[in-house]
Amino acid sequence: MLNIWFFTWAVRHGGEFDLPLDSAAKALRWTIAAVCLGLTIELPQLVNPPTLRLCLWMVGLAFLAWPNFAVYLARLLRRAHILRGDNAQRSAEEASP
Repeated sequence: MLNIWFFTWAVRHGGEFDLPLDSAAKALRWTIAAVCLGLTIELPQLVNPPTLRLCLWMVGLAFLAWPNFAVYLARLLRRAHILRGDNAQRSAEEASP
């Protein structure tokens, strides 16, 4: 798992692909990664069938390796008025494609 993270970090860092993470996006990223990876690694008997376990593992690994997923999820949750954000941040997000 760490080799995937190191590879994607090198690609992201070299290409400057990362979007800035605010505190809500950081919390989403680490919470989703910890819950998904924790369930699949530490408690595999709770996540059946194995295809569901594989999907959860891939989601957790995706949020761990590519933090832009958390930025996009935070934007989506803000637009749905589930997650709060300040007006300046929200207007800047709406202006970006």
